Amino acid sequence: MEAAQALSESAGELSAAGAQAVAAAGDTLSGAVEAAGKGLDGASKTIASVANDTAGAVAGGVASATEAVTSAVAEAKESAEQAAAERERAEREARAAELQLSMDALDEHGAVRFFRLLGESPVEMTRENIDRIKETFPIPVEQHVLWSSAELDLRPSGIAVTNKGVFIKSDVDVLASVGLPGLEQKSSTLFYYRWEDFDPSWFVSDADCEALLPIPEELIGAFRLACVTAASAESDTPAWLAKQYSGAIDPNELITNAASAGVMAPIAKDAWYADRHAAIHNPAGHGEMVERAHNMLDRLSGHDVKWLGPTNVKDGADRVVGESFIQVKYYNSARGTLNSAFDASTGKYRYLASDGSPMKLEVPKDQYEKVLEGFKDKIRRNEVPGVTDPECAKDIVCKGKLSYPQARNLTKAGTVESLTYDAATGAVVCSCAMGISFVFSAYSTYRQTGDMREAVQVGMLTGTQVFGTTFVQHVLASQLSRTGLSDAIIGPSQVLVQKMGYKATQAIVNGLRALSGKSMLSGAAASSHLAKVLRGNVLTSVVTVGGAFGARDLSLGQ
Repeated sequence: MEAAQALSESAGELSAAGAQAVAAAGDTLSGAVEAAGKGLDGASKTIASVANDTAGAVAGGVASATEAVTSAVAEAKESAEQAAAERERAEREARAAELQLSMDALDEHGAVRFFRLLGESPVEMTRENIDRIKETFPIPVEQHVLWSSAELDLRPSGIAVTNKGVFIKSDVDVLASVGLPGLEQKSSTLFYYRWEDFDPSWFVSDADCEALLPIPEELIGAFRLACVTAASAESDTPAWLAKQYSGAIDPNELITNAASAGVMAPIAKDAWYADRHAAIHNPAGHGEMVERAHNMLDRLSGHDVKWLGPTNVKDGADRVVGESFIQVKYYNSARGTLNSAFDASTGKYRYLASDGSPMKLEVPKDQYEKVLEGFKDKIRRNEVPGVTDPECAKDIVCKGKLSYPQARNLTKAGTVESLTYDAATGAVVCSCAMGISFVFSAYSTYRQTGDMREAVQVGMLTGTQVFGTTFVQHVLASQLSRTGLSDAIIGPSQVLVQKMGYKATQAIVNGLRALSGKSMLSGAAASSHLAKVLRGNVLTSVVTVGGAFGARDLSLGQ
């Protein structure tokens, strides 16, 4: 029992001691946790402080670096701009020195004024562009490019002016550009005109521009305007005019002479055409003459007219008035006029539009009724495709504005019809010269006097003088071309053609015919054609010179 009681007391003591030990351990653990918490809190504050200090240092470094980079970029930009400005200044100075040397070269050939008329170059004359122009045309490296109107990217072509001459690079082969059959585009063609050979008047007329400037229209404007201005202003003053005034020349006189000379080309063209279709030379010439007469009358009536006759398309229209395709037939009898419109082998009407409908048939005014009845009979016989009602003939057959005898008289000199025709065409041609003379004279006078009323009066006087002189020249030249006067110089013209040689003759003739859409000629046909052209030009020149001296004598008499 004592042993059990001792054992129980020992267990109680041990249990109390264990409890005390556990309590002490709990107190110790609690203190350790509290100390650890305080340590962690201090560590967090230390880490936050270090992070804040590091972020501030980084931000300050970035700001300093950004400021340094910005400053460096600004300095580099300023340096680059200064370098570019220096290069530009050096280039301008070099360009100015080059231009001065070029002006001296141009002055030797009297081309300085023409160069100034060109104005500012459409292509900026930078070193890069100049190098591209020299490579594109190409232009010899020793020449200085002064002005250019050119396309340098997709289809290189255009005009370049240098200190040695004018370069023209065509977009297509020059012969293909004027429409010679059988010639396809192969490569561009380069033309080079030295200043000692260059003449601005070459590029004045539309026909010459088409042949000599085979480049896109938008590249021609400034160059063409300079040529027209230079050709008008650089006309040589006649000796008699210089002696008469023996001092300052009236600019209006120069304008009058220039305008009269400028209209000579269309006068010569109309005279040559009249000679080709004159009854004395071409019994069937009234056919085309009546087409031109109808075209002129329709235009005067306000219609839109296209002349297709010279194209000679088989069974095609001769004229297009508005939307109507018209075939013109003028024979000496109604039967001949009617039958000429039907195929001799099939008997069918020959002239059909693209949609299969019959074209209009224009016949002599005095044959209209008979041709109309005959056309109705053709419809009844099913000889007009697509038409079954005879009354539809009225919609196809048109009464011409001229009778057959009137059409024949167009090709004869001294008739009312030919004089009326020449007067009408002359009024159209010469009105252009009148308008140009009025504008230039009025402007010149206004710049000198500042008086608008006087400027208008002088412009009207100059324009009227130019119109009167050129109108008389046009009518007289056209009338003389219908006579046998040109036959008097057949011999001299044939001798001249023989002296020119076969190749030169054929080249000139086919060039002229290509411009008007005609087929090529060779051999004797080419020689005969050129001789006729020369005879027509001789007559026109004589009339023009005579008219100029007549106007001069009248002016001096006044």
